[in-house]
Amino acid sequence: MSAPPTQEEYIRMREAAEALKKKRDANKEKKENEERKIDEKIVEDAGKASQQKRKAKEASHILIDLL
Repeated sequence: MSAPPTQEEYIRMREAAEALKKKRDANKEKKENEERKIDEKIVEDAGKASQQKRKAKEASHILIDLL
């Protein structure tokens, strides 16, 4: 049977666990930011499409009125 970890080994293990948690948290935050940007772009594109559709409809009404 091996000896239990020393206090220094416990400290190193704790520091490694903390570093891993920080890295995971940073990766999670990065992923969430990327997903948010994608969602914002989708909403922005939908707004632009809606605006273009509205302008096209207005233009068609103007053309119909001219005829």
